[in-house]
Amino acid sequence: MGSRQQRRAGIAAVFTLFIAGAAGLLLKGVIAGASKRERPNIVVIQTDDQTVESLRAMPRTQRLLFDGGTSFANQTVAWPSCGPSRATFFSGQYAHNHGMQSNNPPRGGIRRFDDSRTLATALDDRGYFTAHVGKYLNGYGEETEPEYVPPGWDEWFSAVGPTVQSDYRYEMNDDGQTVEYGARERHYKQDVLTRRAVDVIESEAGRDPLYLQLDYTAPHTSGSARSPQPPFDCRRAALPPPRYANAFSDAEPPSDKASEPREGSTKPRQIRERPPLDGSARERIDRRYRCGLAALRSVDDGVGRVFDALERAGEAGDTYVIFTSDNGYIYGEHRIETGKDVVYDPSTNVPLAIAGPGIEPGAVRDTPTSNVDLAPTIASLAGAELETVPDGEDLGDLIAGEEDFDRSVLIERTDGKPESNYQAIRTRRYVYVEYENGDVELYDMLSDRRQPRSLHRDPDQRARVAELSQRLDRLRDCAGTECATG
Repeated sequence: MGSRQQRRAGIAAVFTLFIAGAAGLLLKGVIAGASKRERPNIVVIQTDDQTVESLRAMPRTQRLLFDGGTSFANQTVAWPSCGPSRATFFSGQYAHNHGMQSNNPPRGGIRRFDDSRTLATALDDRGYFTAHVGKYLNGYGEETEPEYVPPGWDEWFSAVGPTVQSDYRYEMNDDGQTVEYGARERHYKQDVLTRRAVDVIESEAGRDPLYLQLDYTAPHTSGSARSPQPPFDCRRAALPPPRYANAFSDAEPPSDKASEPREGSTKPRQIRERPPLDGSARERIDRRYRCGLAALRSVDDGVGRVFDALERAGEAGDTYVIFTSDNGYIYGEHRIETGKDVVYDPSTNVPLAIAGPGIEPGAVRDTPTSNVDLAPTIASLAGAELETVPDGEDLGDLIAGEEDFDRSVLIERTDGKPESNYQAIRTRRYVYVEYENGDVELYDMLSDRRQPRSLHRDPDQRARVAELSQRLDRLRDCAGTECATG
């Protein structure tokens, strides 16, 4: 790890890397020629547990990235849980290949992931100044030393230990030094992360090409019991800053009865036999949902400040900004009060948009994409080469509007009980699921995206079930280029 003062010299080495990486083609075609530089700046902004629906709380983000860039309606996370999903982002691999198959030991945690060969190391080798601001992997600072800085990062600012999700009274690893933050309003973590990201842009943009990854913890449930700043109640929920305490006090969550099992439902027993949610559960759902939206408003402020900083630095025309989330969240759908990990759309479908030079404003792609695609896409954008063979695909041609295809992407979970463990595929139209205990689900996402009724027993769907099952068999243990054949 270098520091801000320990920049990479070696201009000749960088030139050699550029020649070697030219075959990477910088997002291909139209986009490749849009930036003035061979190595554009890249900024990734990632939230934690954010649904697509909750973008309603983020007007700046919608304007700058979803209206101002290209978005992906069928973006899926390969494993809808923080640790495995984030490891997929950094590696470009499914969890059955990168090894982090849970948030917690023994199958999960940072020790299960080889962070010596990641997107960060590939960009670092390409001559990028790499900066990470925010949340890293589960177990960071507990299964590792608090001062540990992963390979490939020139600047590092990340919460450590049990305070990772706390919005007040937390510890940060600041380039190898532990720094404590308190309970004052200015210590609100999402704002602290924004300020550090802006500092990175102001000090580094325009020198070496910049790769900045800004990982907010909102709208994940806060580790802080409550805000020290009254008057709002966000117990066991995301914690917004005081300025947005009551911004969404009347917001209604999307957990209506349209997603609940219908009469004669063929959904799995563990869903079908759940009792309806009572009034107390609905109150808790309302609180979590409203507090989550209010917390996201602070992230929305941060997105705006990042764009403003790029503009002030004169780098907006040479920077690609990507916005996404590590997984979604359940707010009462399918009679599930709260959580993620499940295969249903609110848990697996997340926001994804990219804006920058040559990116078509307001375009929406509905080809199935996955967070397994992000590392190879970003590497291609930078003209870099990943050190491991990715399971995902470079989305450059899709982003440029030069390619469209109906692919299958894998969704998996294997760290629970047999009735909860599954492997699934998502195509442009269908979600097909096989559980460890033998349960099966099939959903037509064009006719009803709320997934209230599985179609797998419908006689008219027998051939489709057989075909999708074969596709799933090709993906469930795939590696590298094999994963593109689903």
